[in-house]
This record gives sequence, structure tokens and C-alpha cells, in this order.
Amino acid sequence: MTANGINELHHGSATAYWVGLGIGARGRWELTRWLAVALEVDGMIPTQGQSFSIRGPAANQSQPVSATGVVAARVHFGPEVRF
Repeated sequence: MTANGINELHHGSATAYWVGLGIGARGRWELTRWLAVALEVDGMIPTQGQSFSIRGPAANQSQPVSATGVVAARVHFGPEVRF
């Protein structure tokens, strides 16, 4: 995750890296030799959370703008054509 900040007085950028543990499964139903229907499910849990904040004019004023989720998931379903 990368963020860039531009202001009249200060410019800044920050980058955060994190590691997650994931698992996934994929299945395919072949309709013909060249056409299939595919289903894929993936999940991930970050090992350490990260967040970005915007610092206000006062040194102790900070507003969070983005953070990693507790868990992430992805599902893909669709046709698969092979050439």
C-alpha cells in the first residue's frame, strides 16, 4: 500500500508492506474439450495490520484514511475457453 500527500507546505509519501496467510480452492467443470465453467475461492488473513493517517496542522491531530481488513476474500466464477 502506498500513499502520497501534497500540501502547500509539506509533501510526503509512505509505503507499508505486510504478510498474510492465505488458502484457496479451484474447481472446473469441463463441458467440452475447449469450454469449461470455473469456480475459484481464495481467502487471506493479514499477520499484522497496517493503516495510513493524515496528520493535521497540530502535531497531535491525526485522521485515519485507510487500513487493512481483518480478512480478505475473493470469489471468481465464469467460463474458461481453451485454445
